[in-house]
Amino acid sequence: MSERPRLIVVDDEPAIAAQLTRLGGALGFEVRTLKRARGFARALHRFRPSAVVIDLALPDDAGIWLLRRLAREKSPARVVVISGLDARLREAAARLARAYGLDVGGALGKPIDEAALAAALGAPLKRRRRRA
Repeated sequence: MSERPRLIVVDDEPAIAAQLTRLGGALGFEVRTLKRARGFARALHRFRPSAVVIDLALPDDAGIWLLRRLAREKSPARVVVISGLDARLREAAARLARAYGLDVGGALGKPIDEAALAAALGAPLKRRRRRA
């Protein structure tokens, strides 16, 4: 039996973090959620994620620091940058992450479009069947 892929979500907004956690689980990921950048390095080493979703605007540090940390660790994780900030800023962060050598799946705005997140994570979004 193969191991489930692992996802770290870093977002300080409870509703967004809950949505990302729920969706990650529905996509087959084992999910760890952090509300702050603090603890990210530890989670990265212990959890060994196959994907990471990072909010750029965190209360204790910028998401850019987390991108640098992933690059320094030579993480193979797929990275998805999210933010309610301007789209140009999200795209600039994604370009920076690519320049760091990270595998960037996308740069998404808030609120999160679930199909776009599934595509960015490289996971098929399974729709629930409606009962007739």
